[in-house]
Amino acid sequence: MKTIGQDLRYGLRALCKSPGFAIVSILTLALAIGVNTSIFSLVSVIVFADLPMQESETVHVVRGVNAELEIDQDSMSPADYMDLVERSRSFESLSALTEGQWVLTGRDQPIRVTGMRFTVGLTETWKLPPVLGRSFAEGEDRPGAEPVAMLTHGFWQDQYGGRTDVIGETINLDGQQHTIVGVTHPKLEFASFATAQVVTPLILNRGEPNRADRSLFVSGRLAAGVTHEMATAEVRQIGMDLADEYPAQNRGWGLGSAPVMESLIPGVGTVELTNVIPAAGVGSRRSLTIEGREEAEGRAAPNGRFVAVSAGYFDLIGLPILQGRAFTEADNRSSFNVAILSKAITDRYWND
Repeated sequence: MKTIGQDLRYGLRALCKSPGFAIVSILTLALAIGVNTSIFSLVSVIVFADLPMQESETVHVVRGVNAELEIDQDSMSPADYMDLVERSRSFESLSALTEGQWVLTGRDQPIRVTGMRFTVGLTETWKLPPVLGRSFAEGEDRPGAEPVAMLTHGFWQDQYGGRTDVIGETINLDGQQHTIVGVTHPKLEFASFATAQVVTPLILNRGEPNRADRSLFVSGRLAAGVTHEMATAEVRQIGMDLADEYPAQNRGWGLGSAPVMESLIPGVGTVELTNVIPAAGVGSRRSLTIEGREEAEGRAAPNGRFVAVSAGYFDLIGLPILQGRAFTEADNRSSFNVAILSKAITDRYWND
């Protein structure tokens, strides 16, 4: 089975092989169709700056690695994952995720639905609380637990009309009734799960010793006071210990851990966004209205080029802010509109 990490990294690596071609193609397409804002949205998806989790700088991806086979596959076996949870002290929470598909019956014709299965606590690890109801509770991911399910936000809107009384109803998956306990956050519909419909608990059985089935995407949120280096070292040691304890299936295998962005795009430490190529001198030109100033009749209104950038962009390219402040994560759609002016435009219109 293709793991989530492999899905994400495939597209990113393909673009990284020819970054110049990718950027030129994107810009050319955007200019051709006259939609400048599409550049920002597309690049946001490509570099995954809008990761499907909150406060992603404290989230690590834990993966299986095999140096001899040159495998770094971003997936783990269920048995290794359960041992990691028991032994690790670097993470305040660890969660596992994999794909899922079921036959849904009881609603007109039987249909095949797809989605994901994850362990209790993933929505807390990623800080993406359900928009309705609750996530899975302790014990619901253990063998013998009462079957429960969550609807993805898109499926809830499309098939249930966004009804708030859906909680407590049942959904028949593979011939088994599952109680609907919640509706997931929209951000959980990402990458290969963009069209996910249903989520069920990932049932892990300690009695299944197969460590060769490396199919889980594992992520963890760092505990308070734990550095990236501390977590990486601990995970590496646990992987070495498991290889010694289970040589039949884990010989040559180890565990790696790295911040989520570094894991998805190896070699990239920081990513910021802009809707133009830096220093290219382009951007959409728009008129300006300067408060308290009236332009003389017949004189052209003030204007300038507008460029959209993300918080941290100026730090990344080493461009200092001469006065005031740079953008922060608090500058978003729900906050007041803010802007940063270039020195050239302030000299032109505020030189008095």
